[in-house]
Amino acid sequence: MAVEDKQKLYTYIARCLGVGDPDLVGKILLSLAENEEKKVAVRDLVDVLKVSYPTISRMINELEALGVVRSEKERGARRRPGRPRKIIEADWEALKSKVKECVDTLKEFLES
Repeated sequence: MAVEDKQKLYTYIARCLGVGDPDLVGKILLSLAENEEKKVAVRDLVDVLKVSYPTISRMINELEALGVVRSEKERGARRRPGRPRKIIEADWEALKSKVKECVDTLKEFLES
């Protein structure tokens, strides 16, 4: 699947979730999906997506409230001096469940 198509897919998923900025959340989800480690530092998202830290943080907070993303402070040998970095990871099963709920709701609406 082409990157543009993947981006559209994740944007549609974000719209289904009802988040504040579906385009940005779609990019965040795509970044998580394409990262080999399956975890991404929020600061790295800021750099890659060219969006402010507070904006990214707000979107991640929305995703956490929905239960589709988990965050933690960086620990261990990789930790740099200073404030620990916030690392996020997608809960793909929870995301699939939310999308299924959305699809089921749309089916009910269309059938009524």
